[in-house]
Amino acid sequence: MPTPQFEAFRSTWNRAVDAGLVAAAARYHGALRERLQRGYTSGDFVTGETAASVQMGGIVDTIDGRKITVGTNELVPLYWELGHLNLFTRKYERVEHWRETLETEGAGMRDDFVAAFESVMSGAGRPDVAAPALSTEFDPGARFRIGGGVQ
Repeated sequence: MPTPQFEAFRSTWNRAVDAGLVAAAARYHGALRERLQRGYTSGDFVTGETAASVQMGGIVDTIDGRKITVGTNELVPLYWELGHLNLFTRKYERVEHWRETLETEGAGMRDDFVAAFESVMSGAGRPDVAAPALSTEFDPGARFRIGGGVQ
């Protein structure tokens, strides 16, 4: 039977992991939306719809642990990321903003996770402070989802 001290530690650990996941996912979400504001190529046809469609889901328990998914339910980013025959330029085009953003932000995401985790574990993280609001409209199980998961 776990001791009260162990239960308190486990509770704090779970809050710390959640805080770290939210911090890391928020960095990727923000950087990706900022990058998509400039469009996939020239930026001449940017409406902001693709950037606005990027959502950050809530924390989910999986067989591999806890995770937050950053993605979109729109198909246009999927076509750009995987490649398509562009009707206007008449050539095959592929621009990987999602993967490249994950690669460039990876170290910062790790640092944000560690900072948030350590803040909670050291007692500086206050459980009475609400976590950032997460999207309730994003469907992480959507058939056409692209993006990076944070685990």
